[in-house]
Amino acid sequence: MRVATLVLPLLLIGCGSAGPRLERSDAAPLIALTHRIAHERGCAQGRDARALRVEATRIVNTGRVPAELLEPLSSAVNVLVADTATCVGSPTHDPTREARDLEDWLKAKSR
Repeated sequence: MRVATLVLPLLLIGCGSAGPRLERSDAAPLIALTHRIAHERGCAQGRDARALRVEATRIVNTGRVPAELLEPLSSAVNVLVADTATCVGSPTHDPTREARDLEDWLKAKSR
């Protein structure tokens, strides 16, 4: 299951609709982190996934995420974080695809 099955419906929901959007200035750091995670391995992925969660939490807590995007964003970030290495062992799942899917979703949901 993992993020691919969670993020794909989110991408489809946004296709062709003007719906709610994140401000580009809020989405940009999240997009940069998901891009890096998709191209990293091991401990670097884990570090950046945790940084992604901190940044996503910051924009959620400051009220900068539209209500309709709160759950999809939080869910995708949480699954990505859960799938990355903690540097104690190796991840049980390669989160590269999930990071790319989240990056694409963030780009689609920002202005």
